[in-house]
Amino acid sequence: MRTIPVSARRAIFVLAAVFGCVCGRTDVHRPDARDLVWFLRRLHDISYLPELDRSVTEMESTWDRSGGNIDWAGYSRIDGDAYVPVDIDGPGCIHRIYTGVLGPLFVGVRIEITLDRASTPTIDMLLNDYLSEDRGAFPPPLVTTRSYPGSLFPIPFAHHARVRIIGPNHFWGGYWQITWSRYAPNTPVESLRLPLTTAEQTEVSRVRAAWSLAERERSPLPSGLESARLDHELSPGAARSIDLSGMGTIRELRVAVSPASATRQVHLLLTWDGARLPAVDVSLGDFFGVAGYNNITGVPYSSLLMGARGNELWTRLPMPFARGARVTIENRASIPVRIDGSLEIDRRTSVPANWGRFQVTRNSTPAGGPQATRVQGVPVHEVLNAHGRGKYVGVMMQVAWATPDWWGEGDWMIWTDNDSWPPRYHGTGTEEYFNSGWERFDRQATAGFIAYQSQPVAIYSFHTNDAFQFQRSLRVMVETTGHRGAEVIIARDHPAWTTAAFWYSEP
Repeated sequence: MRTIPVSARRAIFVLAAVFGCVCGRTDVHRPDARDLVWFLRRLHDISYLPELDRSVTEMESTWDRSGGNIDWAGYSRIDGDAYVPVDIDGPGCIHRIYTGVLGPLFVGVRIEITLDRASTPTIDMLLNDYLSEDRGAFPPPLVTTRSYPGSLFPIPFAHHARVRIIGPNHFWGGYWQITWSRYAPNTPVESLRLPLTTAEQTEVSRVRAAWSLAERERSPLPSGLESARLDHELSPGAARSIDLSGMGTIRELRVAVSPASATRQVHLLLTWDGARLPAVDVSLGDFFGVAGYNNITGVPYSSLLMGARGNELWTRLPMPFARGARVTIENRASIPVRIDGSLEIDRRTSVPANWGRFQVTRNSTPAGGPQATRVQGVPVHEVLNAHGRGKYVGVMMQVAWATPDWWGEGDWMIWTDNDSWPPRYHGTGTEEYFNSGWERFDRQATAGFIAYQSQPVAIYSFHTNDAFQFQRSLRVMVETTGHRGAEVIIARDHPAWTTAAFWYSEP
């Protein structure tokens, strides 16, 4: 395997190494291979999201394994002067490398990424440079320092991956979170090689353009889609449906409700392939994260998969069907409501056998109450407890909170196909799960906030390449804990944690 080691002394030339001359590398993309183009494409083309496979997504983090809340330095493996968070066999891909802070304290700290046990690392550079937006290994927004510094640039590997954080005087920083997926044996994965080919650079540019646009507004849809309207005056208890025949994928759903405060009681029901019961039955307020607001025009947001602008709510989560679909809007409010909605449908002659069917699971938990579920003695909210085969792709979370005290110390935990302790994914705090940190949230293409300070909290996170596939079961939980006065409020008032988990199930 060809590698381009980058020494700490030459970090200023990294972008030239990554995006410069391809130095004899051929620009061939194998359609059957999971190469860098394959992974980059799935960061901006969300039509692939329903795909089910046999991967397992895991995370190494510095969470406090003693049961406390000192998540800075829970290093699981130290080798000489290095913290080694990743040393795993492939085939796989590292999706996310985040840490808590950079700056003068990190002078001399290096990151070294070696693939397939090569004699020289693919990347070897100062950590301050690697996660820099202007001189780093990869460009923003794939690298960001707007909250926690981190990289979402995919690093595929065919056989093995090792990440070492090398620091003088055993200083490696903290709040580390590194997420990866491993695929079934014999999955054809091609390891990252530098510099990037022209095709890889083109795909990087597409990701950057799509993500930058998604943070501001809804991106254009492909041409040739079929449109259907859902415009009705609904009296209390009334419902209206659109029945779709044949095969296809709902690529966009848009809906406006008047009055906007009724989103808490107006429900979206989705039924696939002639099923007797709907796969989705959730209020628009919980689906789109606006249940806590009477005036949704004051809480606009935009992401790659969902957003709100004016009084219109929209989602791009793809929803395939093979034998028809029914989309229903039901008014469970005590007042009449006006619905203005539309669907954009991609008609197909076939639906891949490995595409799941879209599901939403809504749960609401009074935090810290005597009946609360506890894990290792800590009260938790259950986001999802699914059985069978499927894929968890994201969440909208709302917290009934109205003070400046910090409510979000709780770690996220995800168990894939087992119930053993600890889970394969254990985070270092709530905001880190949403690609943020330090008790605040950032708005990005795949994670962000609607509101989170001194008002009802609404935050979202979506998974693309790092989605959680499962073959038998998946459990997603978050601890309902805070600090600086928040623990008193939680113990006294038991505010509700409410989530809508987005996932796909095997048809």
